[in-house]
Amino acid sequence: MKYVVPPFVAFMIVVAGIHIVIRRWRVPQEKPATTTEDQMVDLGWITVSEREFIKETIKVFNLQHERATKSFETESRILSTIRHRNLVKILGCCSNPDFKALILEYMPHGSLEIWLHSHKYFPDLIQRLNIAIDVASALEYLHQYHTYAVVHCDIKPNNVLLDADMTARIGDFGISKLFDNDEVAVHTLNRATVGYAAPELGSEGKVSTSGDVYSYGILLLEMFTSKNPTDDMFDDKMSIKEWVGNALQ
Repeated sequence: MKYVVPPFVAFMIVVAGIHIVIRRWRVPQEKPATTTEDQMVDLGWITVSEREFIKETIKVFNLQHERATKSFETESRILSTIRHRNLVKILGCCSNPDFKALILEYMPHGSLEIWLHSHKYFPDLIQRLNIAIDVASALEYLHQYHTYAVVHCDIKPNNVLLDADMTARIGDFGISKLFDNDEVAVHTLNRATVGYAAPELGSEGKVSTSGDVYSYGILLLEMFTSKNPTDDMFDDKMSIKEWVGNALQ
């Protein structure tokens, strides 16, 4: 049987190819530098310490933040039950009334966000396609093959981490939802990242696997256009989805 590449996919591949050739000509390829010192990143209600020499990431939760305890409980519960090559592995945790932290697998190449929007790093077309396949594989497992469906709720480049082989792993399950029995949708007060959240999640707080699929679609558009959905060029009248749609007309 003959398969025909959809016009949209063909267009995105051509655009990505041209963009890659231009960037490769202008910008020398580099890889993120590794270090044996601790790297501390303060994100407000969590602090991430990356220790390359012992291959681990320590995620410390700021318990003064109202979301911290619930996020720790949700993430530790989900990470302890999932097993997939494209999901970040939990190595251990520490929990007491005054301190909560997760010990996670170390990802030496950082997040996809760095690779998409940095002048130093630029993934080629094959790497982008492989990352897209890795993320899709992880979502398929979470939605269909886990004991109960898991909805991540916050699929975006910053939550897609890259290991030493540039294999993508989904991380940060702090606002995720673990469905029970035959549930297909629930409601939440948590809000996902603007630009990536499905309309029903942003307006109604409705969580479903379809919301993750929507966020994944936005992620794909960002990967192959190098445009952030929260870029100043986008507003209430035109989103990245509409911008790409207009370009294909």
